[in-house]
Formats: sequence, structure tokens, C-alpha cells
Amino acid sequence: MFRVEWGAAIAMTAAIGLSTGARAVDDPAKALIDKPGLTGLTLKDFTAPVELSMPRLSPSGTKLAIVRRVDDVDQILLVNVADPSKATAIYKTGHVSPELAKKKWRRYVSFLDWKTEDSLLVSISGPVGLELGNESRTFDEPIHMILPIDGKSPPVFFNAKLEGKRARVDFSEIENVLPHDPDHVLLTIWPELQSIEVDRVDVHTGKREVLEHGDTDIIEYGSDRKGHIVTRTLERGGGWLTLQGRAPGEKTWTKIVDFRRKEQRELAKYEFLGVGDVGTIYVAAKPDGPADGDTKSVHSFDLQTMKLGPVVWSNPTYDVDDIIQDEETGEIIAGCYWIDTYRCDFTSPRLTANLAGLSKYFKGERNLSIVSKSKDDKEWILFVEGPDAPGTYYIYDVDLHHIAFLGDKQSKLSEARLAKTRRFTFETRDHVELTGYVTQPSAAAQRPWPLVVMPHGGPEVRDELTYDLWVQYLVSRGYVVLQPNFRGSGGFGHKFAEAGYGQWGGRMHEDVMDATKALIAEGKVDPARVCVVGGSYGGYEALYAAAVEPEVFKCAVSVDGVSDLVGNMKFERSFGADSARYAYWVKSQGDPNADAARMLAHSPYRLASGWKTPTLLIHGDQDDIVPIEESRQMKRALEGAGKPVRYIEIEGMGHGPSSVDEWTRVLSEVEAFLVAHIGEAGPSPSTSPTRAQAPKPTL
Repeated sequence: MFRVEWGAAIAMTAAIGLSTGARAVDDPAKALIDKPGLTGLTLKDFTAPVELSMPRLSPSGTKLAIVRRVDDVDQILLVNVADPSKATAIYKTGHVSPELAKKKWRRYVSFLDWKTEDSLLVSISGPVGLELGNESRTFDEPIHMILPIDGKSPPVFFNAKLEGKRARVDFSEIENVLPHDPDHVLLTIWPELQSIEVDRVDVHTGKREVLEHGDTDIIEYGSDRKGHIVTRTLERGGGWLTLQGRAPGEKTWTKIVDFRRKEQRELAKYEFLGVGDVGTIYVAAKPDGPADGDTKSVHSFDLQTMKLGPVVWSNPTYDVDDIIQDEETGEIIAGCYWIDTYRCDFTSPRLTANLAGLSKYFKGERNLSIVSKSKDDKEWILFVEGPDAPGTYYIYDVDLHHIAFLGDKQSKLSEARLAKTRRFTFETRDHVELTGYVTQPSAAAQRPWPLVVMPHGGPEVRDELTYDLWVQYLVSRGYVVLQPNFRGSGGFGHKFAEAGYGQWGGRMHEDVMDATKALIAEGKVDPARVCVVGGSYGGYEALYAAAVEPEVFKCAVSVDGVSDLVGNMKFERSFGADSARYAYWVKSQGDPNADAARMLAHSPYRLASGWKTPTLLIHGDQDDIVPIEESRQMKRALEGAGKPVRYIEIEGMGHGPSSVDEWTRVLSEVEAFLVAHIGEAGPSPSTSPTRAQAPKPTL
């Protein structure tokens, strides 16, 4: 849909407790919230809070700290790595007032790391009321503390400022743990929500030293391992950001790259990956010529000269997704990318062999990420997930090749109750072989199933074999879901992405249709019950497909989608006609001067007069990526032409759902719309057995 990261947002937004406002009493989607799906899972199960998070190994690798949520309380557990069954709660958060609890606010652990072998650095966030002009608002405000792990010594709080007899806590976050300095940390602070500063803070006394003070347009600073402030990010409006850098000891900032907050991978010439040695950062860079190959590769970037260095890691077929660095030196020890599952190529043959063995252990069906390592790299915490597994944590001993189950992120969403996803290969009308993914219900009853075609957002991102809340929820309700990686998608190299430039309503649409028809030809889905559902660019494709393929699609759902290519380019131009942002969208969507005729012909709102497909439009009124006017205009066009349309505007929602309330509203509305237009699917839960789940490896 928008991005695969959507599902990960639930953990934080469940804690923050944003609200989308009251729903009408006669809302047809309301009854679906508690209705079980094929394997008994409800919408509440899918949007339930994350139970385990933030596992952190101590420097020696002998101890582990992890956050466990129980109801509305977070506990910090201390775990013996040699015997994970031995866990002790050493801290738990308190409760908020009943009034705030009703509004879904709570206190929660927002940061956790080791300061020394015997103490933890912890941030606890909770609600605080502020008067902003004539308006009273509630915000999350963190307090930071050093927590001794002996279970006896009290925590030491270090970010409160004493003003007479009253303590004031500023909005802040931990920027750098400073692992080699046992007495200090770096805090990024917004005093009273105003301009930003970075302070070196004594964790024992709370004494501060201001290192950097910035203007209100600066939203973030970045530091290297020694605490030098070497990057900063400026907000330019409309989600447009600028990354600047400087060498340690310098005062002058120089622009590195402009990028869009939610679309950095598409727009940025360089994508920041991490801080290297003193005065160096690592970036992912698109190829600048034939000598650079075709894929996005890892380069060093010198903050002294502001020049891009040579390629330090690349894959000839797939774009780099991330890097793994040595905890001490910052040296790159692996480059990571997506094929179907997530792969990391280590520079060390020993670590390469370990990861290969782990991949084989999980039958090549899981994505393995190292989320914490001991100082000597001999103990790892692995996060293991896949399409039918939202995530499980394991402890892995590198020397002994021994793996131990630690816990599930969301225990109700077990492998046995979710559906498998398969790679789907299809041939396009111009004889190019492309791939996508198909997820279908595990229940053996009822064939063929209704189909939901779900083109991803971006468009220069891609789908992978990873857990997707949208997909698994819809499949649990009895729908097959198809996710095609059409030309124009990201991750497959520059030429593949360029093949979609100027092809909104053209080649990209044709690839989606070729995938749809190839899947229908398999005979496992009902060609009379097909709906197209998408968000962002996928929302545009849903609208365009509804307009031009009414014989295929019986309904269409667009969430935050574009309806007017020319009008959307006016919005993009408002951020600067000479900006990298506008130049990118001219390549992607088209030049409104030279290509206006084609763009208008492929703008869904202009096709409303011939519309036959029932359509659902959903848009957040705080969307700063695709203006809400895109959906409002589509609604007006369809209503003016007397065509069937349901329009939902969600107060407070940005570019796609992020809070539990927003997810609940969007998914229940989409399901109700599918039921109305392509029917309910699947037998009752009592007649749909779950599939067998392999036992988790244990000590």
C-alpha cells in the first residue's frame, strides 16, 4: 500500500493514543470490528499493541533488557542470556489518570539501552497538558533516567530543570548514549516546544552544557560515535527536508541532499545510512553513470570535502536497503537488500556462514535482522519475521551456532492463524517476466476465492515477502490478495525504476492488469469478484483501473490517492520549480507544460462521466504528501456525474493510517465495502482449521 513500514507504526501509535474522532452510529463498518475471520482473528487482534519490544544486549552479551507490555503498563525485564527463561522485572511504568486513560493515553518506555554493564539508560514518556494560545493540548513528554539493574538502587532522573522549588521537564530525546563516557549522554531538546538544541548532560547531576542551538526549522541533529555533531535536518514544509553536514570541529553547515520525509528512497540523490569513522558518513547513492552499475550502492561521504567517495558495497541486481556496522569502529560489516526475503552479505566469511545456516534453519522463508549485538559480536538478538509471522525475537550464540526462542512481538498473530504468501511470476504483454506476491486463505473450503488487487504506493518502492497488516487482515476475511511489482517499482535497480517514469496510467497500469489476468487464468480466484485497493500511488492506480477496466473490477478503493496529475504537479511546484523534488515528479508523473494532454487523459477525475465502478475514497485531512483536495475533487466529479461513490475524510490522519483508531476505521470501512460489492467469503471459523505451526526452537 503506502509503505511496508505501516504495520510497524502500530506499536508507537498505540502508546501515543491518537484519536480520529467519533464514528456515526449507523456506520456499516462498526459491526465488523469484533467479528472473527476465518481462523478466529478479529480486527482488534490485528491492531493489538506489541507485547515485546526493544531487546538490548549488555556490552558483555551476558545480560539482556527488553520491554514487555502487560495491559497498559510497560515492564523492563532483565534476562539471563544463558537461560532466557530466567527474567526479572526491574521497573514498570505507572498509570495515568482515569480521564487520560479513557482517551487512550498512557506512560510507556520510549527508549532503552545499556549505559554500562550494570546500568540502563531509559526514557519514560507520558502525557502532559500545555496551553497553546487559546487551545489546551496534550503531548507526550519523556523523562530520562539511569536505572541500576541490581533491583535495589533507585533510578536517577537527569533531564529535569529546577526552577525555584518546581522541576520543569523539557521535551527531549536521547541523541547519543556516548558508550565510552559513563557520565554523560547527548540530549536533543526542544525547550517548551520551541527551537532545538543539543546538550551534553551529566547523568548523575543533570548538569547541562549546550553544544548546539538551532532555529525552529531544524528538526534533528546527528552525531558520530565520539559525540561530534556532524549532521542536521531542516524542514522546508510539505514534508520536504534537507540534510546538511559538517566535519568535526567545523561551524559551517553544507547541504548534502534534499528529500521528502515519506519518500526519501525515491527522491533523494543520497540516502543517509549511518555514521562511519570521524568525519565520514555512509549513504546509499543512485548510479551516476555506466561505471556505477545499475543499482543503488553504498558510498562513503566525506564531511570535510562534501564529496561522495567510491562504492564500498553493492549488489549488481538489487538496491541496497541498509547496512550493518561494527559497534566500536562504525566499519561496514554487511550490506543488506531484498530479493524476496531480506538478505545481508557480510564481509566476514565466519559471519556469512552463520547467517547462511540461520537462513537454512528457517527454510529460507523468514527475514532475519540483527537488532542488537554484544561488543565482541559473539551474541546476537535476531528479529525473525515473514508474511505469516509478524515477528519473533531469538538469542543467537555465534560461536556455538545455538539459537534460543525469546518471545513473540504479537503472540495472538501466530503462524498457524496467518496465511502463507507465495512468489508469483507473470509475463507482461510485451514479453517481460515480472514478479509479485499472492496470499490466499489457508482454509481448504470455498473455491474460487474473491480477489483484491493491491498495487503498492510510491511508486518507486516495492513489495517483499514480509508481514503486511493490510494483506493478512483481508486474507483472514476470505480474500486472495495480489501484490504486483510493476515496472517503476524500486529495489530492482535504476533502469527498472526508470521504466515507470511518465507511465502513470501507461506501462505501470498495464503491468498491474497483466498480473491480474495471469492470476485469474490460474483458476483459483473468481473473475466475477475482483476489487482493486491501493494507497498513495496505489490509490491513483485503483482509481485509474476502475475508470478504464470496469469489466475486470467490481469495486475500487483509494486511500490518499492522486486523482489529477496536472493539479498534483501544481502542488509539487509550490515547493520550488527548480527543486530536486519538483524535478523528480516531472520525471515520474510528467511535465504539466509539455505532457498536459497525456496527463489529463490519465487523470481519473476527468474520466468520471463514463464511470461504472463503485468507489470508496478515504483521505486524512492532515496529509502533507498527497493533498486531500485530490480525493475531494474525485468525490465532486463522481457525484456530479451521478456515479456511485462513498467518501470518508478522517480528521487528524496524515498520509495513511498510523494510530490504532485510524487503522480500525480504515480497515473496517474497506472490509464493509468489499463485502457489499464482491461479497463475504469463506466458511465460519468453526469449520476452518488453522494450519499446523512448527514448534519454536528453545534451549
